[in-house]
Amino acid sequence: MKTRSIERFSPSERWFHNIVMFTFTLLMGTGLGMLYYNFIGNQGEARDFLVLAHEIVAVLFIAGPILAFALGVKKVWAENYRILTKWGWSDIEWLMKKPLTTVFKKIKLPKDDKFNPGQKVWATIAVSGSFVLAVSGGIMWTTGSPIAALIIHTVVAVAMLTALLGHMYMALLNPETRHGVGSIIDGEVSVEWAKEHHPLWVEKMARERVLTRIRNNRDKLWGATTSSVQISTAKGRKEIVGMADTAARIPLFTPSMISENEMNKAQSIKIFT
Repeated sequence: MKTRSIERFSPSERWFHNIVMFTFTLLMGTGLGMLYYNFIGNQGEARDFLVLAHEIVAVLFIAGPILAFALGVKKVWAENYRILTKWGWSDIEWLMKKPLTTVFKKIKLPKDDKFNPGQKVWATIAVSGSFVLAVSGGIMWTTGSPIAALIIHTVVAVAMLTALLGHMYMALLNPETRHGVGSIIDGEVSVEWAKEHHPLWVEKMARERVLTRIRNNRDKLWGATTSSVQISTAKGRKEIVGMADTAARIPLFTPSMISENEMNKAQSIKIFT
C-alpha cells in the first residue's frame, strides 16, 4: 500500500535550510582550521587560503537565506515566524517532559504544531547566534580582527556547534524523528508520521485545504436550488472527505472559519456533521 505524504516544507524553506546547513558547515571547517594555525603559530599560505574561503562562504551564508526568503511565499514565512516565536505553558511542559521520555516511554507530551519546542529553541539559537557571528565577523573583516570581536566570534561559534550537534542527533539518529529529515530534500513526510508528531499542524492543514476547496467550488457545493443542493451536497461531501483524509476523525470546521451566511447554508444541508 502506497504511503500517503504531505508537504512539510516549501521549496523556498528547503533552499533556506540547505544553504544555511551547507555554508555553516564550511564556515565551521574553515574557522576551526584557522584556529589550528593560530594555535601552532603558522601564518602561511594555507591559513591565508582558509581566511579567504571563510570570507567568501560568509557572504553566501548571509546572502543565500535572504534571497531564499525574498523568493518564498510570504504567508508561509509569516506563519513560521508566528509559530517559532509564540511560547506558552505547553512549550515549557514539553521541554520539561521530553528528556524523561527516554526512560519513561508512557509520558505524554503536549501536541506539537509545525515545529516542536525543541526546534523552536534551536531556531532561536541559530538566528541569534548567526546575527552575532555576522556582526562580529564583519568587524574583524573590516578592522583587522580586534581581540574582543575575535573572542565573541569564537565563543558563539563553538556554542552554536554544540547546539547543532543536538539538532543533528534528533534529525539523523533519533528513531522517532529521523523520518522527517528527508523533508529538507523533497519537502514531504508521511501523513501518519506527521499526525503522530505534529498533530496540530496536520489538523490546521486539513482545515485550510478543505476550506479552500469549498471556497473555490461554492456554486457546486451550495447549489442554486433545493434539488441541486441535494445532488451537489453528495458530491461535495465526497470531495471534502477526500481532501480531509490526511486528518481522519479530527474536527474540520469551526463557525469562525467561514462567513455566517455560508455557515447557515452549510448547516441547512448538513455538510458539517
